[in-house]
Amino acid sequence: MRFQNAIFYASIGLAICPDTVFSFSGPTSTSSWRTIKTQGDASSRSTTTRVDASIQEAPIPADKTSEPTSTSTSSEVKSKPKWRKSKPNEDNKFLVKRSKQILNMSTKKKVNLNTIHWLLDAWAKSNHPAAADYSLSLLEEGTKLHKVMPTQKTFAKVIKVLGVAGKGGEQCETFVKEIMEEKYGLTSNVFTYTAILEAYTAEGTEEAVSKAEALLQMMETHETIKPNAHSYNVLICAYSNMQQAEKAEKCIVQMEEMYDKGLIDDAPSIFNYNSAISAWANSVDDGNALRAEALLKQMQDNSKGADPDVVSYNAVIDAHAKNGDGEKAEMWLRTMMMESSLCQPNTKTYNTVIAAYAKSTESNAATQAEIILREMTKNSESESAESTGAVPDLFSFATLMNAWGRSLEYGKAEKVFDLYKEMLKLYKDGNKKLRPNVVVYNSILNACAYTTGDLSEQQKAMAIANLIFQELHRSPYDKPDEISYGTFFKVCQNQIPPGKTRHDIVDLIFRKCVEDGQVGQLVLDQMKVAASSEQFEALVGVDADDAELLTLPQEWRRNVTSRNRSRRQ
Repeated sequence: MRFQNAIFYASIGLAICPDTVFSFSGPTSTSSWRTIKTQGDASSRSTTTRVDASIQEAPIPADKTSEPTSTSTSSEVKSKPKWRKSKPNEDNKFLVKRSKQILNMSTKKKVNLNTIHWLLDAWAKSNHPAAADYSLSLLEEGTKLHKVMPTQKTFAKVIKVLGVAGKGGEQCETFVKEIMEEKYGLTSNVFTYTAILEAYTAEGTEEAVSKAEALLQMMETHETIKPNAHSYNVLICAYSNMQQAEKAEKCIVQMEEMYDKGLIDDAPSIFNYNSAISAWANSVDDGNALRAEALLKQMQDNSKGADPDVVSYNAVIDAHAKNGDGEKAEMWLRTMMMESSLCQPNTKTYNTVIAAYAKSTESNAATQAEIILREMTKNSESESAESTGAVPDLFSFATLMNAWGRSLEYGKAEKVFDLYKEMLKLYKDGNKKLRPNVVVYNSILNACAYTTGDLSEQQKAMAIANLIFQELHRSPYDKPDEISYGTFFKVCQNQIPPGKTRHDIVDLIFRKCVEDGQVGQLVLDQMKVAASSEQFEALVGVDADDAELLTLPQEWRRNVTSRNRSRRQ
């Protein structure tokens, strides 16, 4: 009976295709988990993750569609699937279409197990609300229609999709027992158990991670199913996400001990070490950078083949960058260049050192950051740059702008403006990685806002801010956001004395801000300082002390993105 397990699927809020698969129509709603026609109840789930940054420390996306990314070093470098050549929504359309063809028997291409596996991998990375439903349909219906027999590897891939979809480790364990073992007669192996580990850790709770720990311990004592390097890496990454770097490092020690005793087959791999180093880089514990360094030195002394790579060095440099220690970050850049013949700095390496100086409190930090950028620019012209990819990008320039913005140097507004003009020229000359965006414009405005000095210096800062703000409004690259308006009000507050000129500019800019629907909390806070109490009440409609964002007309804030922004006050 094809639907003997339909009750189980319905119990965890998933669906598989009905018996009449030739009329398969796919998802009927992108907002519900019950997106495939089925019997049973439906549940919905929506997850949105947004990342943003401050005016001072904003990482730079490559274009308008991408979110800013941090300098944190990834523990593993995984290649994107070959099908990912266009925008994600276009990829998902293709993925849905291809899955429908297989489930409707309308494809002319031969379908084998590799085809199913390829689609399951793609669904795991799709972030599509119906990913779990489609994956189960491919498992239950697609394999039968095309006469292919699923293996443990197939189930491991399905479990991965379920875990990403938030179905949880316990539900995945039940799925393995009731579907894989009882229905298909397959026994669990290290791949299925590791997929369950990923499902537990994806829940992100202490309780779920504790269950993952118990499962890993069970694997360690199992007669035939021993954890591999990837199994341990799942826990290491989970500890990193939970700010438990000490536990992440203990996993390395535990692996070493068990490998030396012959209890497991895998010694700690380069991925395990890099994940543990990244855990310390992301840690807020005292001495985090020294612990990251110690792990890298351990790799250097290791005789088991886990030699440091560019990710290892970048993670250590990132640890110092997060502490604002530009000198130490640069020291490791130099160490990498001198001692490692197997890996050389890439763009991220240089950018992280620049970011370290941007956060530094040293008086010459901005100058040192610019030296690093100039060095990268010079090296990008060499043949080695083609292999390492050490070419300045938007993040390089924007981070340097932030470094100058934080400095107390005379003429920093002009300096940042010159960097912008240089970047724009390089973009127009063919470097598409330097396409300006709103974060770059905001960085220039921020430098203008915090310019100090004599009247001439303030006037130059105001003139540059005015020019950049107008250019941003006319720009084909991006449009002003809440931070743009809020920072411009900060410019007015710091660079224009109270009086008619400031009054008129604040009035004009606020009205434009309302027109653009960008009146967010930052705008409101800066308006309370830039405008007089009388002007604020006249423009906003309430006294400054009583003004709250949510009480303002929704139309005023319609385009404000709900993001957690920290900023320099």
